[in-house]
Amino acid sequence: MFANLLPLLVIASIASNVLPARAAEACTAFGAASYTITYTAVWANPPSVNGSRYSQLVGMCDSDSSSLFTVGKKVKPRMKMFFENGSQVVFYINATSLETCSPSYPFFLPDIEMANGTTKGYLNATKAFPLVSALAMLAPSPDWFVGVNNVNLCNGSHWLAKVTTNVYPYDAGTDSGKQWTSSDEATVPQDPVTRLYTSADPDHAFRNYSNATWGTVTFKLVGTMSVNGTLDVFPTKAGTTKAGTTSAAPTNAGKGSSQTSVHTHLSVPLVLCLVFVVSAFV
Repeated sequence: MFANLLPLLVIASIASNVLPARAAEACTAFGAASYTITYTAVWANPPSVNGSRYSQLVGMCDSDSSSLFTVGKKVKPRMKMFFENGSQVVFYINATSLETCSPSYPFFLPDIEMANGTTKGYLNATKAFPLVSALAMLAPSPDWFVGVNNVNLCNGSHWLAKVTTNVYPYDAGTDSGKQWTSSDEATVPQDPVTRLYTSADPDHAFRNYSNATWGTVTFKLVGTMSVNGTLDVFPTKAGTTKAGTTSAAPTNAGKGSSQTSVHTHLSVPLVLCLVFVVSAFV
């Protein structure tokens, strides 16, 4: 009997190695998910000027790549005021009364009082808008900012318990100033967003930048909200649901970020193997 079973186990083992990786799934998670968002800020560049600070951290949720900013693409003209002077009026232009995070309903975190500090807030994500972007202007500066874009809080049919991603500085491409207090010098034509690295220009403020991160942004699941508005709160132990199911290992974590899921999954190869085993004994 076991001699007949051996080839089946070999087939199952081969299948586990040749099956293609599962593509990213559309979010089908139930209800809305309530998250805390915490930005732990680190002013990584050498001291700029007295009074260096961040603008208030602002963010939005979306469903595709049309986030607040994308490296290699030009920012929308209406965002120029934010990147150059921290004005948040642009985020109120199309704001609605919805209470879930969306392109029309931004979220704001309390001010960070010092260059190195922490700010924390809340957001409610939905399966329609599971991607989160957040940013803060570096002040004073020509058009420099820090942020994260398109952080996915959903993994298929469930919400991620915790996502942490590194924060880096960027140039919005709207002003050509090289120093923190440079006079306005509009970039014409406008440049796309670029990440700020150590500059070879001896006159640039980032000439001594070590390329270190400017802190981290962490999203932590508080609970899921049903259609009638009832919040199903999760225990404080990370990665454990109310039913006591321990989370799986981090999945689909990109470089510079980590993710923890709130569900476990049985892989297809393992299921096939179990089916073969059961069939052999029937």
